[in-house]
Amino acid sequence: MAHFTNTIRRFFSNDSVLRWLIVINVVLFAVVGLTSAAMKWTGIGFSLQSYLSLPSDIIAFLHHPWTLVSYMITQYNLLHLLVNMLCLYWFGQVLLLTLSERHLLWLYIVGGLVGGLLYLAIYNLVPAFSHNYAMLCGSSASVLAVMTAAAFRSPDYRLNLLLIGPVRLRWIAIITIVLAVIGTGGGNAGGEVAHIGGVIAGAWFGLMLRRGRDVTKIFSRMSERRKAKKEQRRIKVDKVASAMQSRRDDMSRLDELLDKIKQSGYKSLTHKERAELDALSKRLQ
Repeated sequence: MAHFTNTIRRFFSNDSVLRWLIVINVVLFAVVGLTSAAMKWTGIGFSLQSYLSLPSDIIAFLHHPWTLVSYMITQYNLLHLLVNMLCLYWFGQVLLLTLSERHLLWLYIVGGLVGGLLYLAIYNLVPAFSHNYAMLCGSSASVLAVMTAAAFRSPDYRLNLLLIGPVRLRWIAIITIVLAVIGTGGGNAGGEVAHIGGVIAGAWFGLMLRRGRDVTKIFSRMSERRKAKKEQRRIKVDKVASAMQSRRDDMSRLDELLDKIKQSGYKSLTHKERAELDALSKRLQ
């Protein structure tokens, strides 16, 4: 019990990408649940879960393009949430033993995107699926991308599974992939196809990393370029502001000298003030 309490305490005290991914999923699940209850009480026919889920029909998707992202943080039910978040926590921790939070976030997002795009492709290009309409939600594709990448990085890492004991991560990944492939012939075929998409994303990431190519660096370079552009704009704004302030100061000083001339004549100016007046007049022309 003390170990569990310490784990929870560390989780909430650690401001990491893994923590925020889990928090976002949990909070959105609560919001969807409360909204669903409110809609039911008021008799309003609106489902926030459907609004955030990815439709299999391409036309419906084009009217709701945000669902390609929102579906991966929207869970179907409480069990779905618990399983996905526990797996994300376990596999995310393993991944972070050898990689950075940037890699974890990239895998979560790209795994979800690949899973969602494969789901859309299957339902709109394969005749066996084209007559069916479905809605996809859940972070399973994202979690499986993280799991697969973690298995590539640490295949011999052992996870202690309840009632089974320690199992190497490679076997967990292999069994999960086999079950996903078998599941494509069942009632949740679309979901299993998305799962396979997540596995593909994680495997591709792992293979590229083995070859010495970090595919997440493109996002780092894009981020660095954006930061550089922002810094350039800030410097430019600062220069303009500084120039404007300098001009205001010059005009104020010029007014002081002109007031002195008006009151006491030009001869009242010292040699330094006359030189200053000449310089200010030239600068403000």
